[in-house]
Amino acid sequence: MKERDAARKNYWASKLPHYFTPYKELHYTLASMIRKSKMEFFNGLTNTHRMDKDIPDSLKLPNKINNYFISFSKAADLTPSANNEIDSEVIAATEEFSFVKTFTSEIYKSISNLKTLALGVDKIEINMIKLCTPYCIPVIKHIINHSFQSYTFPTTWKQSKIIPLGKVSHPTEFKHLRPISILPVMSKIIERIVHTRLSNYLNANKLLYNRQDSDLLQTC
Repeated sequence: MKERDAARKNYWASKLPHYFTPYKELHYTLASMIRKSKMEFFNGLTNTHRMDKDIPDSLKLPNKINNYFISFSKAADLTPSANNEIDSEVIAATEEFSFVKTFTSEIYKSISNLKTLALGVDKIEINMIKLCTPYCIPVIKHIINHSFQSYTFPTTWKQSKIIPLGKVSHPTEFKHLRPISILPVMSKIIERIVHTRLSNYLNANKLLYNRQDSDLLQTC
């Protein structure tokens, strides 16, 4: 870059044609190097979540894995247990819950605190959003506030990508796999904001069950 600047200085000082050629060559060489570095940088940011390398090729069958996970969830007994009852005391809230509009600094904090590098079905990575924060926050704020006002959640943000990971070192059967659900990063941004709203409301109105685990106040 210093050589390019020196060549440009010589050309502008003399205006002689033979000074322009080395400047032009250095200018295009540097531009090419910068462009290549940017591509390598962004390709690194958008590195996709890879399937566990320990899973053998015989198990890398998406349709069969999907059917196994579905059958496993259907077989689960989701009926509430009678032995898991809590006190039936009803606590009346002093005020009705409603979503308050989000604001720029809150969205910025939500984005900044996200550390995940996993890509959802939209293939948007959090680092890309962080790089574009000044430009994309107004759009994100509009979408979230519309979601609050209409009491709806964007359909595409509900879709998750299921990644099979091994439960054991060397899986040989489908039962040795466990599903990991990766939601779009945008859903995680609004999740944090909704979590803050609900936590503040429950605490302010003392609606939390006194035996509730402390993990209720945490979010992913």
